[in-house]
Amino acid sequence: MLIVPGSPMSVTALQFSAQDLESAKHISELNPRKEIFLSIDAKQHGLGNGPGTIEAYCLKPGPVDFSHCFRRYSKEKGDATLLGRVPTPFTPRAK
Repeated sequence: MLIVPGSPMSVTALQFSAQDLESAKHISELNPRKEIFLSIDAKQHGLGNGPGTIEAYCLKPGPVDFSHCFRRYSKEKGDATLLGRVPTPFTPRAK
């Protein structure tokens, strides 16, 4: 599967749930699952290195508008990077 974003976003596909990652104190405590956990985030809160996150990198509660398209993918279709640049069938909403 290929996920083509309409704008920059963060995407992860892991064999661990958020709860698995939260409860493990060490990587050796993680056991890969058969399922894949897909997370698609429109934005990501900045990480702090000290007393907190710099204000410019903090996310505030509020509506977020983003779009993405799932495409079937196999090696026979060629380079995924190039396929991801082909225009998608969705049209971003007017603001």
